[in-house]
Amino acid sequence: MGRIGPEERSGLGNPWSAAGLSLPLPRRSTSFRLHLVAMLLAALLPACLSIAIALRQEIDEYRSTFREQLEAAARTAAQAVDAELYGRINLAAALAAMATDGRALTLDERLRAVAERLGTGVFIYGPPPRLENLASSRQPPGVPLPPAPPNSGPADAVPRIFAEGTPQIGRGWFGPFAGRWLAGAYAPARIDGQVTAAIGVGLDLERLGRLLESQLPRRHDSALLVDHYGTILARSASAQPEVGERLPGWILAEPPQGQSGILFGNGPQGVAQIHGFARPIHAPGWLVLVSIPLAEYEYGWRGPTAPLILGTILALLAGAALAMMLARRCLRPVAALTERAAGIIAGLPPDLAPPPSAVREFALLANSLTAAHAALQREAAAARHERELLQSVIDGTPDMVKVVGLDGRTLVANAAAHAFFRLPPGALVGLRVYDLLPEALAARARRHDAAALRAGRAVTEEYNGRLFTDRCLMVTKVPWRDPAQGKVAGIITLIQDVTEQRRTEAELRRAEDEMQRLGRRATATVLASGLAHELNQPLTAATNYLRAAERLAAATPDLPRLPLLRDALRGAAEQTLRAGEIIRRLRDFMTRRNGGAVPEPLSAVVEEGVRLALGGLETAGLHLRVEVEEALAGALVDRVAVQQVLVNLVRNAIEAMRGLPQRELTVTATRRMAEGGWWIDLAVGDTGPGLPAPVRERLFEPFVSTKPDGMGVGLAICQRIAEACGGGIAVAAAAGSSGTVFTLSLPLVPSLAPPSAEA
Repeated sequence: MGRIGPEERSGLGNPWSAAGLSLPLPRRSTSFRLHLVAMLLAALLPACLSIAIALRQEIDEYRSTFREQLEAAARTAAQAVDAELYGRINLAAALAAMATDGRALTLDERLRAVAERLGTGVFIYGPPPRLENLASSRQPPGVPLPPAPPNSGPADAVPRIFAEGTPQIGRGWFGPFAGRWLAGAYAPARIDGQVTAAIGVGLDLERLGRLLESQLPRRHDSALLVDHYGTILARSASAQPEVGERLPGWILAEPPQGQSGILFGNGPQGVAQIHGFARPIHAPGWLVLVSIPLAEYEYGWRGPTAPLILGTILALLAGAALAMMLARRCLRPVAALTERAAGIIAGLPPDLAPPPSAVREFALLANSLTAAHAALQREAAAARHERELLQSVIDGTPDMVKVVGLDGRTLVANAAAHAFFRLPPGALVGLRVYDLLPEALAARARRHDAAALRAGRAVTEEYNGRLFTDRCLMVTKVPWRDPAQGKVAGIITLIQDVTEQRRTEAELRRAEDEMQRLGRRATATVLASGLAHELNQPLTAATNYLRAAERLAAATPDLPRLPLLRDALRGAAEQTLRAGEIIRRLRDFMTRRNGGAVPEPLSAVVEEGVRLALGGLETAGLHLRVEVEEALAGALVDRVAVQQVLVNLVRNAIEAMRGLPQRELTVTATRRMAEGGWWIDLAVGDTGPGLPAPVRERLFEPFVSTKPDGMGVGLAICQRIAEACGGGIAVAAAAGSSGTVFTLSLPLVPSLAPPSAEA
């Protein structure tokens, strides 16, 4: 065999293809080199995890420190602004004290001088709602001043001063006289303890901007001062929004909560930023924002952690290189073992010497490979023998056996199945059986397959010759489960040719019908003599009636006794009809075939059968009792079959009691619950000498009789009739006395069972 080239993707190539075998490598197979690298990386994994955890902790600590520093910068800037506001509030309070002269407010030269020296404006406003501008250090004395405009700083702060009596910081507003944005601190001026005016001192917003700039930790950071209406009052040099603009929504979507904290938002051009915010104590509605790009917060940890990350990557690369070197050293014996395995699969001699290896485990693997090859050869021979044995058993079965997949294609078929479809051996495998059948038979086969799959068990149907051939087939479909997958993968079909069986069954049925007919004829022969006597009575009575009518007619020509003549003629007609009815019953009993079960009044069936049985017999001294449950008024029975059995049982009972002083014949029909359904029990009991137990056990066998002249076929016929009706017949000793009870049991159709039977 050729050497395995290192260029093949698995590191060992595919020796199975080199041996001419169609055994491709699995798609997810990996080379031995990669396995060694994976093992080394797994060994380094704990150290890498420790480094990762330490790195994560350092990153979290860096970010926590960063947030604390940013929030501290915002608080420092807010404190600086708060100090400026506090100074202006104190100045306004001092000026308010200086501006009061008795009960009149004045803005004298000294107050103006203080305002000009501080570089700010001083204003005096009257009470709301007019907010009259009483005086201004920006205007000469005596010049009329307009009131404070709406939405201005005085309009915001002065009403609160008059309402609360405390200093206030007003909102930012654009002063039309000054031509720039203004803000101020306001203090109440009191006369006799009452607030009579508000003194306002302007804030230097540019100074506040420089103050924010001076508090930034880095020059490229930005800071904003925003009043409680969202107006920007001051900003650092690097901040984008201008003074007087509203705080853009891309910086903060909604006002923050709390005195200080950290917020995440956006900056110009949509650049994400992180903001530290704080509120001045003396202007809690104002907000100081210190902002930096979010990238510095997210990736600022790279600098201090870069050596640690680089060292970890270098260690992993060194480990991978070492693993590749070890794998290259170990691959040679592995490649040799793989070539040997491919040679064994290709059929090379099993005594081929194993390749030498300095690795103990590989040498053991080579020896195990040789032993495994021998074991596989033995198992393959055994498997071939089992397959051949199974196929010979299936082919030796006269019935057709085939296994079809869910797609309808044949997987296994025996010789009988090939012969049935007139195909050579093996040709049926892979074909769709539905395509080989006529359309009607294929449709029924599909329905049969679907029924077996739904039921999950064997389903048997009979296919007669009208669908396919002149044969009658019993087809059984059984779901087949693939043992490897554990789920239904096809259908096992067993086809049995029952043509001869059905023909034999039909012949047996005809023979049984003929035997029953002959039995009825034999019974009728026995009844003939008795019927002659029974017919003699109505015929004699009819004759007497007619002779009496003749004498009446001759004695009275004018017919004065016409009513008596009519009664005589009516009696003769009734007796003649009675004789005809007797003849009709005998004819029906002789000629009628078993026509199947139909709804019949069971009492009428029983009474008519008893009358037939009693014909020609000695009934003197016989006590007869017939009882039929009312619930059986419309039972579903075979009239002829029941009467044939009843005639045999009644005549046997009367003959058994012949010559005895006590002769009691009981015929009863009751219902009982058994085997999950209701049954009719038709019992015939006598008070005869009874039957020994050995005789009772063999009484229903053909040609077994207790009569000296009996043939022993009557009770055998009765048993066959009972079984054909789905029931049975039994014999037992009478309870409490001598005698015998024969019981004919027939199933009661559920639809005709009474409500109590359904409960």
